[in-house]
Amino acid sequence: MSCAGAGELAHDLAHLPQTCLRSDPASALDQWDLSFEAAMANELRLDATALAAPDLAVNRFVAGEGRHGAAS
Repeated sequence: MSCAGAGELAHDLAHLPQTCLRSDPASALDQWDLSFEAAMANELRLDATALAAPDLAVNRFVAGEGRHGAAS
């Protein structure tokens, strides 16, 4: 990957919901000391936290952003 490509990727990643981006690596790191059932429960907890994040696009839409021609 070129420096320009790396910069573009970093820019794209910076604009994604950070809560969602952090939950996957957290789950992967947490799982090693957990049983399968506990790891799955932890994944569900992290996903629920990420899905409730105010920076998630669907949550911004539900809150009224971008509706009826309103500026986002």
